[in-house]
Amino acid sequence: MADFGSAQRIAKDSLACRIQWRMDACNIVSHSHSLGARSSPFCENPLRNERGKSSHALIGNKFTATMTPFLEILIDRVKHEYATPAPPHRPCEIIRPERDAIERECTTQNNIDTANMRLFIYKRAFVEGKAPVLCRRSAHGTLIVALESSAQEADIPWETWFRILRLFHARKHITALILARTTKRIAPRPGLPIEPVHINGGSTYSCSPETICVYRAEDATRVLIHELFHAMCSDNHADGVDWLEAKTEAWAEVTYSIVLSKGDRDTSERALSRQAHWIAVQNDGIRTRHMRTHKSSEFPWRYTIGKELVFHSITHITEPSLTSREWNGSLRLTPPPTATQKREHGVAPSSTML
Repeated sequence: MADFGSAQRIAKDSLACRIQWRMDACNIVSHSHSLGARSSPFCENPLRNERGKSSHALIGNKFTATMTPFLEILIDRVKHEYATPAPPHRPCEIIRPERDAIERECTTQNNIDTANMRLFIYKRAFVEGKAPVLCRRSAHGTLIVALESSAQEADIPWETWFRILRLFHARKHITALILARTTKRIAPRPGLPIEPVHINGGSTYSCSPETICVYRAEDATRVLIHELFHAMCSDNHADGVDWLEAKTEAWAEVTYSIVLSKGDRDTSERALSRQAHWIAVQNDGIRTRHMRTHKSSEFPWRYTIGKELVFHSITHITEPSLTSREWNGSLRLTPPPTATQKREHGVAPSSTML
């Protein structure tokens, strides 16, 4: 992790550039809340994908003859990634600039990590030496993972994470700090507002791929993808923070679902449908139990209700009316991976990091 704030123009073959490029996909439709969709310079012909094929789309939980072009591109890109040998990576020593950046990140208070989860892991792993710190590097980036205990080592999806770094890789080396705090995302009791401490789990600086920090074990892979979109210059600040985050989170969840499916078309269909169901149940519970009104846009609208609008625009999946009684209060933003997905991605059955 180097100095914060250095902007880097991303290469045109990186995933962040090829999927959304400022979250202004030409295929996204407007809602009553207005997504502010504009033409993207990378989608001059929205009816055809990069190989000139006719586009297809997700409608009513099924692939039909009208899949959105960016899903076509994304599935093809991830499928190609998994047809390629995994990126080689090696154990590494954490160098002094990285240690200094880690200390700054973990000891500086912010209004998101109010429970000081970063500081807890930093003290336990880096200062007291009571928990493992693992460092691995590839040609595309560096992953520094600090754990609560050695029992978590089998939970780390190294190969998946380095594939994700290669998918996003541009001209600048990516550095991600993963602080595997086991605190889960759980909503407060009904009637109380949801705050960042209940749901957030990562941070980075726009256009700074050396400043990514993930500070929960749960859902760490999805958070890594979310922060990579920010770090690789996908942000359009004219959207305002709520829509910017809603778009980023929706694309992160779409990308996550397809990565878990290794780009297989049928498996991606099922994963995206499962994600849509998770979102619908969770959002109904949040509206019913934690928001002032069903049309309220207070926090965490950007990661939940607003995100759902963008997710539907990307995938065209719609869910039937659901009841919040199905919701168990979990605020993780993706459904827990199945046993099959964990096995295919090489993590322990108990892993929450995938």
